[in-house]
Amino acid sequence: MLRKVLQTLCVVAIALGAMALAHDFHDVLNGEPHCGTPVISERDADQVDQIVARFKSIICNNAEPGTVRICEDVHVRATKFDPITIPVNWHVFYDSATGGGMNVTTEMIDHQTDIMNEDFAGLNPGGPGGYHSTSFRFEVANVNFVDHSNWFHNMIAREKIYKKQLANSTDTHLNMYVGEMRGGVLGMCYFAFMYPADSHMHGCLIHHSSMVGGGQTNYDNGQTCTHEVGHHIGLYHVWQAKCSERSDRVEDTPPQKTNSRGCPSPVPESCTPGLYDNIHNFMDYSDDICRWEFSAGQSQRADEIITVFHPGYLSHAERSAIRVAADRAGLADAWAEAGRFQSRFAAREAEWTQFL
Repeated sequence: MLRKVLQTLCVVAIALGAMALAHDFHDVLNGEPHCGTPVISERDADQVDQIVARFKSIICNNAEPGTVRICEDVHVRATKFDPITIPVNWHVFYDSATGGGMNVTTEMIDHQTDIMNEDFAGLNPGGPGGYHSTSFRFEVANVNFVDHSNWFHNMIAREKIYKKQLANSTDTHLNMYVGEMRGGVLGMCYFAFMYPADSHMHGCLIHHSSMVGGGQTNYDNGQTCTHEVGHHIGLYHVWQAKCSERSDRVEDTPPQKTNSRGCPSPVPESCTPGLYDNIHNFMDYSDDICRWEFSAGQSQRADEIITVFHPGYLSHAERSAIRVAADRAGLADAWAEAGRFQSRFAAREAEWTQFL
């Protein structure tokens, strides 16, 4: 009898935990458009930061000056290194029977890629200008149109199936999947540290209506793609830890109590008087026309996350410089610790996919 009671309690606890994870995953906001990227625990976030710190300490203490991006001040990296240009494989689902998704064209994809390049280069035409340029740029490598009603209408539920069939060169290319998601989800993307770099599960899901010109009210200027790729390269929502000082693990984005909507004026000071919410940051939920910047701190974090967890995006010269530094430090593989973490994290995927 006691065993049955304990088993029942365990089932209830697991179910409640799954419900909590489901709420975090979908960031449910009364049906309003939102992002479906999983929210990771503070413990996991701590481990990621610790791995990055150890990697950076070892490599930067042994690398030749000017050869490894993350060892240089973030404000001068653009003058010392070429941008990290990521080839993008676009997979566009549509339903020819209903016409769903057939508005997405190669011209739209080219335009969307241009928007991403503007945003990541600090050249978004909105606002006062003078935004920080990140290290990342993008180029269209391939466009694959797929007439598949089930995949188009059920992008999240069928994700494992179509990614296993379609994902291409995930260690060196970003794969973007365009279709339809339910429940107000406009996009989702796994962080680089959630799966091994060559896993077919990497890649972003984008609702076709939130592509540039897609027709989604307030969210069709193209910033959904920018936001989701921001997650892939390691950036959290700016309200990740609410009003905690640790916030989104970036020093120059003030703590923020919750997501922003519209383009609020005056700008809220939701956590600390004098510290304004990040309503213009791409990692908030403000309207597309209100978001126009990444911070220097976010740029630095993205460089570090990609260098440690997804080095296939880096140039051959930079990867070689890292290997030389690791060899000097007596490490056989600079990325071994990161790889072990990714494998362990991926093995726990049921924690954040069981409710899909």
